[in-house]
Amino acid sequence: MTEAGEILPVLAQTIGWRGAGLPTLTWSLDVAQFLQGVTLLSALAFSPYPLLRITKRSFCHNLPHLFLMLGFTAFLFKLMIG
Repeated sequence: MTEAGEILPVLAQTIGWRGAGLPTLTWSLDVAQFLQGVTLLSALAFSPYPLLRITKRSFCHNLPHLFLMLGFTAFLFKLMIG
């Protein structure tokens, strides 16, 4: 994610252009980790609503799915951030 801002020059070099004047965006590792953490936690916060709407089951019947989402989020948070 820290190198995502260099996609335009890399794409230009891939197709044979020079790419020297194209804009780049760089940020520190701390910013990338913050953005990844916010993305993971917001996905965890907003995922139960579509799950309940799609399955049309009660909250108690969806507890295994919710615990699995929580477990995957904790694992990925530790993997990416920690």
